[in-house]
Amino acid sequence: MDLLKLPIREHARIYAALSDEKRIEILLRLYDSKMMSFKELKEALHIPQGTLNYHLKILETVGLIENILERRSGTISQYRLTERGRELVTTMYTLMEKGVQK
Repeated sequence: MDLLKLPIREHARIYAALSDEKRIEILLRLYDSKMMSFKELKEALHIPQGTLNYHLKILETVGLIENILERRSGTISQYRLTERGRELVTTMYTLMEKGVQK
């Protein structure tokens, strides 16, 4: 595996995005549920709307999640992991499992 496929700056941005517990929780919840609305995430995380917006924007900016608008109304935001986000969470789970087994 070539870890330097991405520029070092991109690695730093992704690691910075992972430096907050709520952002990690968002990733884990999206991994488990495949897709969640803004409202579902807000209720699950128990955080204010502005705070959730802030965290979602960071994760979206580094390419770990994407926002899918519901087509009929165009107003219901659904969030899901991107391929990069899914790979990252899968790797996190694998590393955590190895750590627990020791």
